[in-house]
Amino acid sequence: MVYISNPVNIVKKKLCISTWNVTSLVSNSSKLYQLEKSFDEYGLELLGVTETHMPGSGNQTLGNGAVLMFSGRADGVRRSGVGIILSKKMKNSLISYTPVSDRVMTARLHSKHINISVTVVYAPTEDAEPGTKDAFYWELNDVQSELPAHDIKLVLGDFNARVGRDNEAHPGVIGTHSYHMESNDNGKRMLDFCAMHQLTIGGTLFEHKDIHKTTWRSPNGQTVTQIDHICISKRWSHSLLDVRSMRGADINTTHYLVRGYVSVKLKCPEKRKKSVRMPALEYLRDRTKSNEYSNKIAEKFNDCQDLHSENRPLEEKWKEINGLVRQSCKKDNNSWAARVAGELEEAAKQGQQRDVWQRIGTLTNKRTKSTQAVRDKAGNLISDPEAQSHRWAEYFEELLAPAEEMVDFSLLESEEKVFSFDYLSDDDEPPSMLEIEEALKKLKKYKSNGLDEISNEQLKYGAPGIVPWLRSLFDSVWKNEEVPSDWRKGIITIIPKKGDLTFCNNNRGITLRSSASKQSSRQLEKCVTDLDYADDIAALDDTPEGLQETT
Repeated sequence: MVYISNPVNIVKKKLCISTWNVTSLVSNSSKLYQLEKSFDEYGLELLGVTETHMPGSGNQTLGNGAVLMFSGRADGVRRSGVGIILSKKMKNSLISYTPVSDRVMTARLHSKHINISVTVVYAPTEDAEPGTKDAFYWELNDVQSELPAHDIKLVLGDFNARVGRDNEAHPGVIGTHSYHMESNDNGKRMLDFCAMHQLTIGGTLFEHKDIHKTTWRSPNGQTVTQIDHICISKRWSHSLLDVRSMRGADINTTHYLVRGYVSVKLKCPEKRKKSVRMPALEYLRDRTKSNEYSNKIAEKFNDCQDLHSENRPLEEKWKEINGLVRQSCKKDNNSWAARVAGELEEAAKQGQQRDVWQRIGTLTNKRTKSTQAVRDKAGNLISDPEAQSHRWAEYFEELLAPAEEMVDFSLLESEEKVFSFDYLSDDDEPPSMLEIEEALKKLKKYKSNGLDEISNEQLKYGAPGIVPWLRSLFDSVWKNEEVPSDWRKGIITIIPKKGDLTFCNNNRGITLRSSASKQSSRQLEKCVTDLDYADDIAALDDTPEGLQETT
C-alpha cells in the first residue's frame, strides 16, 4: 500500500499521535464503530492499537475514511495482534507498512523535511516466561535496527512495563515524571531497548496529575499502572509537545487512550568540521594518471630544495613534506569535484535521475553515524555519547597499557628467547632509495588513512617523485634516533566481533597510523632481518658480549 499524494507537514502543524490497547476488535460488532467515533472525537491522526485479536494481516478502510492496517497470528488464533490507524488525511502520507508478527508491525510515513518510521508493539506481560520476553525484544531489536537511520522514530504500544524515575542512570531515556518510582523486569528491558536505540519515553517527560499518567486500571478499580507508552527518537524528543492519558475515551477496555503531539522544530545547522574528501584514487589504481601524478609531485618537491638540509629540525621537515603532499591532494580533490559536478549537470540535462543522485551522494559523502550503547565495568548500559567515548578510552588504556600488577611475567619464562642489537655499527646505513621504492610498490590498496590523511595509493603511485624526500626524512630519523610526533599517534577504529556488542571485550580495535610512519617501521625491520646481515649475526654469535638477551 503506497499513497504519498500529499505529505503531511509536521513543522507548521502538530501531529496527533496515540496508542490504545483495545482488548479485541472482533469480540463485539460495535467495537470498531466505537473506535471510529473516539478516533474522530479526540482528533487522532495516527493511532497504534494493540491486542486487536485480528488474525492474519491486511488493511481495511473504516467508515470515517481512515485506514486500519493490522498484523495478527498466522495460525488464525484470535489473540494478541497489533495495528495502525491513519486518518483520512494522514493515510495519503503512507509510504509502506510491514506486518512483522502478532506483536510487532511497522509503517513509514512521508512528511515534508523528514520522514517518520512508526513501530507498534504489544509486549508480553510481566508474568510471562523470560524466554518469551527475550524472543520479543530480539525481534524488536532487529526490526528497529533496520529502520532508516535519518527518520524520526516513534515506538507506540503496550509494553506492559513500569519504568521508574532514575533519570540519572538513564540520561535522555526517561524524565522525572513517571508514575512509578521503581522499574519492574519489563521496565528494565524497555529501558535497555530505548538506550540502545536512542529513544526517549514520552510519558515520563511531562508533569501531569497522576490520574493523567496511568494507562491501565484493574477490573476492580483498585490497581492502576502506567504500562502503555509513546517513545520518540532522543534527537527529536524536543519535538514531542505532550503525552497524557485520556480517561474519557471508552470502548469497553481496561486501558486508557494515550495521546501526544509532535511538531518538528527546525534550527540552523551548526558549523561542522570540514570533512576530508577522498581523491579519485581509481585513476591511480588503473595507472591511467599515475605518471602525471608522480611528475606533479616531483615538481612540487623540487620547489623546496631546502628540505634536503640536514640542519633543519626533523619535526619541521616532516610538517613541510606532509603539507606539500596534502596541498597537492587538495588540488586534486577540487579538480575531481569540478569534474563530478560537470557530470551531474550533464546527467540532469538528460533526465538521468539515477546518475544525478549517485553523483550527489558522491559529492556530499554523507555517512550514517551509528551509535551503539556500551556497558561500564559493572555491566550498566551507557547511552551518553561522551560517556561512551570515556569508556572506550578506559578500556583500551587498560588493554594496551595495563598496570604492572595486572601482568603475569611468569608466562614469559616459557617463551623462546630472541636476540637484539644494543647498538648499530658505523657501517650500517639507513634505507636506500631503491629499498624505499621497492617497499612502496608492495603497499596494499584500499586501506584506511591515518592522521596524515594520505592514502597508500598516493605514496605507491607517486613513488618516483616522493622517494627522494622520504629518503631525506628516513635519514634524519635514522641519525637523530627520533620520529615526528604524528608518528607516535594513531586512530583506534572499533570493529565488532561476536556476542553482545555492548560489552567492550566483544569488539576489537584497529589502530590507523600515518602511512609514512608505517613505511619507516617496515624499513627498519627489514634492515634488522635482511639476509645480508646473516654474516654479521654469525660473527656476533662468537662474541656474546655483542648480544643482549631479551624476552
